[in-house]
Amino acid sequence: MTVIQPIFYGGSGSGDIKLKSLTASASSLILAKNQSVDLQITPTVDLSRAELYEVSCDDSRVQLVKQPNHGLKVVTPDEKFPSTTQTVIHFRATDDSGVSLDVPLTLQAGLNPTEAREWFNSHTSPKQLSPNFEPLPGWKPFENYASGAEIIARAIRDGKRYMVNIGDYFDETVDGNTYRWTIAEFNHYGQNEALMVPNMLIGTSGVQFNSGSNTYSDSILERVFSNFYNAMPSSLKSYVLNMRLPWTDSNGVAYYLNRYVFPPSEIEAFGGTYYSKESSSYYSKWACFSDNNSRMRHYVKGSGGDVYWLRSTYSGASTFVPVVYYDGSHSLGDYHLTYGACPCFCIA
Repeated sequence: MTVIQPIFYGGSGSGDIKLKSLTASASSLILAKNQSVDLQITPTVDLSRAELYEVSCDDSRVQLVKQPNHGLKVVTPDEKFPSTTQTVIHFRATDDSGVSLDVPLTLQAGLNPTEAREWFNSHTSPKQLSPNFEPLPGWKPFENYASGAEIIARAIRDGKRYMVNIGDYFDETVDGNTYRWTIAEFNHYGQNEALMVPNMLIGTSGVQFNSGSNTYSDSILERVFSNFYNAMPSSLKSYVLNMRLPWTDSNGVAYYLNRYVFPPSEIEAFGGTYYSKESSSYYSKWACFSDNNSRMRHYVKGSGGDVYWLRSTYSGASTFVPVVYYDGSHSLGDYHLTYGACPCFCIA
């Protein structure tokens, strides 16, 4: 046990202050090797008698250093912890008030934050984002996250983008089918988001684009994506953004739609227009679609490629819709026909 001798925190020593309670600036701590953190202790007192308290830690590897104004520096040794362990920092009054405070401390195995950042920056190959990811024995940097989607979201929100890279992926089950989504780009739409593209189309067969027009907004296909979003588990759904997406009608007029799950547009899939009047002022190609093979997708339990819808509008006739063909090339499909739905979304 590491013990600091009783700390006199105030008063003249003549019995004029009494300690009522203690509060720490952190309710719990997590430290890896060679780290330190400042812990601020706030006493609540009544003016009745002088008071002392002492502090100790159950793990002798932890050093406790007194600081001014009830501060306490908690320091870990410069050695890797072989396993993640739990210990406690105890604060105890030395009078008969019975006041006490316990601060849980987790001694984290593996790398400290500086070493972790260096590791991620030097290991950029695609990896599966999972709480069980263990790149080094005893080091699971994502173990406190519930899902791959949360890992990406927290990396973006917490200023730890170095932890995730283009090409990283996670598996998630929706409506009984397990899909693999891969990070295609960061900030494609300028909302600090990660664009996620799946390995498969929704379900085992196609869906009709629409019943009365080739307009994506309020179409049957759009409702399919809405239903897919609603069926997502909370571990995924909670981190999917409601994106502001461009959509262009047959006359070339651009509008914006707010959607959670969506297919690519013609320019996003191919980098140019063959059938629509989309403009590069509103759209740009998704970097993941580098050739025909990269665009190919199949149904659940399928293989090779199947035709799937784009969210674009054919400008030459009201019955046709741009599609990605079996081999990943561009083509058209009648909106009455049934083709695939490619469920893409963004996380942040």
